Amino acid sequence: MGSVTISRGAFTCVICLSVISTWALCFLTMSIYPLDLSIVMKHKSFTEPNLTRRLSFFDRTHRISDIKQALETEFNKHIDLVKVLQLRANITDRRLSSNMTILIPPHQQDGGRVKFYRYKNMKTPPKGLQFIPQQRTCAVIGNSGILLNSKCGAEIDAHDFVLRSNMAPRENYTDDVGNQTDVMTVNSMATKIALKCIMDNTSSCYSKYLDIYRYLNGSILWFAKFGVSAKSHLQFVSFFMKHNLNILIAHPPRSLKGMIASMWDMLEQRYSPSSGLFLYTVTVSICDKISLYGFYPFNTAPDGRELPYHYYDRYTTFKSGHNMSHEFHKLVSLSKQGYFRMVTDECVV
Repeated sequence: MGSVTISRGAFTCVICLSVISTWALCFLTMSIYPLDLSIVMKHKSFTEPNLTRRLSFFDRTHRISDIKQALETEFNKHIDLVKVLQLRANITDRRLSSNMTILIPPHQQDGGRVKFYRYKNMKTPPKGLQFIPQQRTCAVIGNSGILLNSKCGAEIDAHDFVLRSNMAPRENYTDDVGNQTDVMTVNSMATKIALKCIMDNTSSCYSKYLDIYRYLNGSILWFAKFGVSAKSHLQFVSFFMKHNLNILIAHPPRSLKGMIASMWDMLEQRYSPSSGLFLYTVTVSICDKISLYGFYPFNTAPDGRELPYHYYDRYTTFKSGHNMSHEFHKLVSLSKQGYFRMVTDECVV
């Protein structure tokens, strides 16, 4: 189970937010929409990777058990829970825990009407606000080409909770990247493109995005970069209701970019933290044992083979406002200290 591992962790604090200012922006009638997090989690659209699906039920059960056991062995080998808890406390002190950043507002109210709240400074959460429950093991998935032919899909899906970035596709890649998705981040650019498609059912990309969101049925969509208007949120809610999709929308109450850049000593470089770094930082407050996959920003693998920048395209270079090399070396250092597992090799279990 090739990996360079490091553990993540930290104490979860009950949320203390700062000045309540919530306002209902719009009411929409509806027939079915997720009422709470447990409903969404029960209806996850989980399909096992092709490799596992081809096995008989008996063999599949034993294979999953073997993978989970091997995963625990790797965690015990690489993760220092004391360091994880110390890091969690630091993240909580900086107001970067999941309870302060992945806020899931109450979409459904009495009478079958939908209220979508937008948060400003809050000291008391509105009634019905939901949070991600604590998890034992989490997989945080980057989108690097290093995942191609990695055969990590079954191992990724063996984690209790899986978080992914920027609407990266899974269909046709499940053997390498898995299928389970509990949280999917969406950046501002991806949001604009998606809205342009879903608001016009005559557009050529409408059915494409409908398929994408059907594949995300049972997940949390997190607008981590804070660049989405209340109107946009409501447009997504309306689209999901129209197609009876159990997708919850979450967002932070404030911009996290500067806070995360400060956390990882990136302010002087004037680079924006990547979605992957956003995810890892917040996941520390959710999970006791974390694995990172697909965090490798180079176009040449350690064995010399050429890699695409993303596992789902063929571009070998990509322009962004991130310093991916700096982030990678920071993560490698953390992994060596025992904060999480960082997997950059093939998964052979």
